[in-house]
Amino acid sequence: MPYTVIPTTLPEVLLLEPKVFGDARGFFFESFNQRDFAQATGLDVQFVQDNHSRSVKGVLRGLHYQIQHPQGKLVRVTQGEVFDVAVDLRRSSPNFGRWVGVVLSADNHRQLWVPPGFEKWLGLFEQLFPKNKWSHCGVKVLGNARQS
Repeated sequence: MPYTVIPTTLPEVLLLEPKVFGDARGFFFESFNQRDFAQATGLDVQFVQDNHSRSVKGVLRGLHYQIQHPQGKLVRVTQGEVFDVAVDLRRSSPNFGRWVGVVLSADNHRQLWVPPGFEKWLGLFEQLFPKNKWSHCGVKVLGNARQS
């Protein structure tokens, strides 16, 4: 299987580690495959939007949460390193208000699944190039702010 799923302290938030093939020339890995993702996680998620951003060192980026159209996010970093946090904001959840944080980097190739109903934010250790897949496209971009 191309992914190893690493559980976190919040059962719905998953850390995925892809199988990476490397040698003296560099490396290759399949960053996403719908069938393999579903098989590894047990989730039937249809991603409808990819986002790619760049931030400079020391920035706190995020606090992303959608009320009207909750979105699941699969996050990875293509350059740099980030501390990525998911917070359970579902009032009916026994884990309401609890959070989990993991380091994602271009070197560890890990991806974080943040399900709908969770807030997410990034703390940057260095210049960063995160890439996000979103499971729902109910967001309008308004200048530098997002509205859902």
